[in-house]
Amino acid sequence: MEPQETAGSAARTWHAKDVTCPKCQARPNFPCTPHGPHQERVEWAMEFTRKLWG
Repeated sequence: MEPQETAGSAARTWHAKDVTCPKCQARPNFPCTPHGPHQERVEWAMEFTRKLWG
C-alpha cells in the first residue's frame, strides 16, 4: 500500500519538474524540449505554490 497525503499534511513547494509545461506539454519529471525548462513552466510551478500557501 502506498503512502497517501492526508488533509493535515504540510503544503508543498512546486518545482518546474513537478508540473506539465504549458508551452511544450512536457509531462512532470520529463525535460522541456529542445532546451531546459521554459519560463512558462517555472511560472506555472510558482503559481501552484502561491495558491497552496495562500
